[in-house]
Amino acid sequence: MTAIQDIETFWMVVGKVAAVIALLVGLVQGISYLHTKLPSGKLEKRVDKIEELQKRDFEHFKKIDGRLDNLEKDSRNTQEQLKQVNDGIQRIGKSQIALLRHNIDGNGIDKMREEADDLTEFFIDR
Repeated sequence: MTAIQDIETFWMVVGKVAAVIALLVGLVQGISYLHTKLPSGKLEKRVDKIEELQKRDFEHFKKIDGRLDNLEKDSRNTQEQLKQVNDGIQRIGKSQIALLRHNIDGNGIDKMREEADDLTEFFIDR
């Protein structure tokens, strides 16, 4: 073999290798394209999208759950405050009734003293 034939053979081999590589790349790209067009490829995309949305929804629900806990705690505090206000109104009402009875008949000084002491303790204990 001559040097020129060796060079020609070398380039033919390189050309054939390049052709095989191009064929393999083409096959891989063709299979990838078909995969995206087949129902299984579309289903895979949909599953990925659903998983992404599910993660986002889970984070959103965790935030909502935290807000709900805060609202429940605030509601309990408000209910306790309303109970205290109602208790105070009832005690003031009892004291006013004792005063009215005393103004009407002039009796009940002992009852008025008890109510005054009770009312004083109630407001001091708060």
